[in-house]
Amino acid sequence: MTSAPTQTSMSRARLIEILARIAAVSPAEIDENGTLESLELDSLALAELLVAVENETGEQIGFGLDFTPVTTIAEAHRMLNAAAAVTAATGPSAG
Repeated sequence: MTSAPTQTSMSRARLIEILARIAAVSPAEIDENGTLESLELDSLALAELLVAVENETGEQIGFGLDFTPVTTIAEAHRMLNAAAAVTAATGPSAG
């Protein structure tokens, strides 16, 4: 039996890989205690991050996330996985 993946969480390493691509830096340069601001991510880059995570997890999770420039990579990881888990459990929002 084959079905779509139900994995809604993303590893911190995979998030760092995505952030590195978006910020155009090496993953080794990203400190999980660093902030999104330290990567010089603007609102467009944050939107790109959410789309990349949604593509990875198969869940629409952008709605309701409250990233700020001082959000750390570790906090962003936790917030993204929590939002993906809630979305997976409750189903996509009707709008």
